[in-house]
Amino acid sequence: MSLVWLIAATALFGFAWQPAESHATVICLATSNSRAAEVNVLVGTYHPLTGSASGSIVMENELGWALSSSLTNTCPGNAHRDHGPCPVEDILERCTLIPSDSVVTCYRQGDTPNEIVMESDSCQAIAPPYPAVKMYAVGTITNMISGAYKLTVSNTDINFAPLSAINTQYLPHPADFGAGSGLTLFVAASKAAGRNCLSGPVVPNSANLSHCFDVFDGFICSVQCLPSYLLSPGSYLCDDGMYKPVNGSVPSCTPTCRAMHPSCPSGYGAVNDADEAHNFSHCCKETCANYRCPAGYLHKTASLSSSVLSDDKCCQATCASFACPEGYVSALEQLDSTAVAKESCCEPTCATFSCPTGYVLDQLKQDSTFISQTECCKATCATFTCPANYVSDPLKSESFDVNQANCCQRTCATLSSCPKGYVPNEANLAMVSQDFADCCTLSCESYQCPAGYVSDVTQTATTNFTASSCCQGTCATYTCPAGYMADDSKSTSALLTDSNCCKETCALFVCPAGYVVDTAHSDSTVMTERNCCVAQDCSAISCPANFKTTTLNPSDLTQLACCEPTCALFPCESGTITDPGNLDSTTFLQSTCCQDTCAAFVCPQAYVADEAQRNSTIVSQSNCCTATCSAFACPADHVADASKATSTTVSESNCCVATCANFTCPSGFVSNEAQATSTTLSDASCCTATCLTFTCPADYIADAARSTSTELTDSSCCQATCATYSCPTGYVAKASNSQSTTVNTEECCTAQCSVLTSCPAGFVEDSSKLGTSANDCCAPTCAIFQ
Repeated sequence: MSLVWLIAATALFGFAWQPAESHATVICLATSNSRAAEVNVLVGTYHPLTGSASGSIVMENELGWALSSSLTNTCPGNAHRDHGPCPVEDILERCTLIPSDSVVTCYRQGDTPNEIVMESDSCQAIAPPYPAVKMYAVGTITNMISGAYKLTVSNTDINFAPLSAINTQYLPHPADFGAGSGLTLFVAASKAAGRNCLSGPVVPNSANLSHCFDVFDGFICSVQCLPSYLLSPGSYLCDDGMYKPVNGSVPSCTPTCRAMHPSCPSGYGAVNDADEAHNFSHCCKETCANYRCPAGYLHKTASLSSSVLSDDKCCQATCASFACPEGYVSALEQLDSTAVAKESCCEPTCATFSCPTGYVLDQLKQDSTFISQTECCKATCATFTCPANYVSDPLKSESFDVNQANCCQRTCATLSSCPKGYVPNEANLAMVSQDFADCCTLSCESYQCPAGYVSDVTQTATTNFTASSCCQGTCATYTCPAGYMADDSKSTSALLTDSNCCKETCALFVCPAGYVVDTAHSDSTVMTERNCCVAQDCSAISCPANFKTTTLNPSDLTQLACCEPTCALFPCESGTITDPGNLDSTTFLQSTCCQDTCAAFVCPQAYVADEAQRNSTIVSQSNCCTATCSAFACPADHVADASKATSTTVSESNCCVATCANFTCPSGFVSNEAQATSTTLSDASCCTATCLTFTCPADYIADAARSTSTELTDSSCCQATCATYSCPTGYVAKASNSQSTTVNTEECCTAQCSVLTSCPAGFVEDSSKLGTSANDCCAPTCAIFQ
């Protein structure tokens, strides 16, 4: 094979590319199989082709041996970085100075001044700011041998655009490329018997290396990595059918953090995307989303992605962490609020309420947030108005046991009776005393009444000491009603009434909200709240919307313990909705709180769900379902249309198809019973011909009695006539009866006279006659004449 040459850029030492000064926008090298040991250097510019270029190029190897050429030839260009064509295609198509089988490689300056990059997409090799290439200056160097070379382009002038409206002189832009150490390139020469490399090198995580397949000996395979992978320096040289690393540097593609960890797990954030992925912690940093905030704190939404982990950075206080001042308690519905202040986090309690005169704070309610006089305050005896003949007890003015017995003192006016022989002392009625010495005065009453009776106070001054005059019945003989019991202190009273003889018991006491009658004291006559009532319940607790006071009697009298959710809060299952009739029920169950809707109803066969009634609670077939044609009973001469089985337009015209039973046959035809259910409606399918359509043979006529017969034969449809009958010997056909269907000798034939056995005396047979009697057949002879 012929010598093959390839030039590849490997490094750039101390070289600063200055395309803006020289107006050069791209540098490309071209080699070919057809021209061994030759390389063409092409310098592109955005100026259009208007003349010759100037300058020189020198390629010097490591031993100081140099090859040079002028840079005077030019080729037209039409490349463009944004929309193409790219320089490689542009050069191969438009530059006739290089062989058509050339391999063209273009370069751009790398990210640093000491880097030059070979671009697989030559459009990207066009240096900004100018996107177009309109001309190439071309220099050719021959007699190349393998080795590393420095490329130097000196004193170039490739600006050929004349100054507009001034003169036709060219504006020179001389510039040197590779000044100093030059562009270091590697030139590899193929061996005379070198073999092509059929397959490319294997570089894990590299981009497509198909350009390295089936290439000539000496080809330099440049490696590019997949996105998110880092390329280590190096390239491969095709050496006699096998790829070997150039200068021992094996290129590799190392994953970056973006490739190894494209998405970090929840609670971690991606960092160092472009770095080599050393380990998980280098690529993924824990964020505030994974930070455990202390109790009473929530994550800051704005800092969830922050990797600065601290309480201050990641967390923000909520009302749950706020210490409410004395007299306030935390507002349960605001525990997650981040507006941390007394006004938003706390609710005042009864401890902050000022009770009116005569009332004091109820210590059992001091933490209640239902602030009102009724909720927060307890009345004292100072608020109690004593009844007539009672006066307030000054020692009980601050007592919570607010009732007559505790708050009031009895006066002598309340003394039930004076001892026998005494009457009330009117002068001492207002005295606070129950001592008869203070309240009573000696009377003349001295009569000893019998048991169950007492002296009649209206007769205390009488001197008639008889039982009927001095005594009257007492409460000792009185029967008290239910809820009352005998007042032993009134056993001698003669005022026989319930209120006088009896005392109310706790069974009749109306306890305040939150209290019930103590059954152990139901017979007690000490009618006080303290004595009659026990077991405070939840009735005093106000429940929030959609909660009701529990019927239980919890020991913890709080809203949480005393309030039960109602059905208004129950999450009903699919196909059911909240039962409006049970919204207030606290039986928190599906069966109590919810009622079925049509959405849960299973329609029977031949019916489908009526979507318009999906949320209806009238759960029945008639309300929830719509009949389909499958449920429609077609009339006797129709059958169901199978294609309309699921249609909800239920009518004979939509659901049914007429059958032959509905078909009217033409004259001479009758319905074919075997095809009665057929839906193919035609004479041929639905009807059968009858004898009315049959043509009888000659001398036969249609049998009217068989006109509807479907057996189409001579014998079934036709009747023979006398025309078909063969008269016996001695008979001839009777022409007048030829169409008669009574086919016999008598009907169809006339006898000949020759069949007569004899004529009467005097007559002889006349065989030429027809008849059956002597008159017809016999001729008289002279013998009859006398």
